[in-house]
Amino acid sequence: MDKSELRKCILNKRNSMTENELFEKSSIIFQKLTKIREYCELPVLLCYASYNNEVMTEKIIEDGINRGKRVALPRVEGRNMDFFYIKTLNDLKPGYMSIPEPVTYEKVSRKDAEQAFMVIPGTSFDRHFNRNGYGGGFYDRYIEKNPPKCIAGIAFEYQIFDEIPTEEHDKKVDYIVSEVDVYGK
Repeated sequence: MDKSELRKCILNKRNSMTENELFEKSSIIFQKLTKIREYCELPVLLCYASYNNEVMTEKIIEDGINRGKRVALPRVEGRNMDFFYIKTLNDLKPGYMSIPEPVTYEKVSRKDAEQAFMVIPGTSFDRHFNRNGYGGGFYDRYIEKNPPKCIAGIAFEYQIFDEIPTEEHDKKVDYIVSEVDVYGK
């Protein structure tokens, strides 16, 4: 199965989840993620606003803000994506593909990214810490230019495989957190 077939299969399965399943599994993932040492220690949190039955991230974003972390979310402009700091979830509005994006203007610098814990979405992950995204390459390009200190992919267990197709430019993650376990390098 190639990347695009795998992506389609996973998105179909994710879209068939009930609201209750989505909430319960996302809550378990939140509990596991926020116990990771690097999450607790690093001062900057790069996260994403969940969309379209992704693992829910509102609790993660609020937890980062409540812990006094500098929290930033991505905003897409053309083929580029950058992260911008927010103070509350009210700093978001629908942007690229109707995904909530920051309306704020303080961009995360490369130096700040180097001290960041990044929570990254994906359609699938594998036991070698590879990630298959949505096909736009936005996260891979961002990570290439602004490498975070630690990257955690969050996903439902059915999104994790022994091996997925990858390409040379694909960036790996340090952790994969599902409702079943925390997989770390």
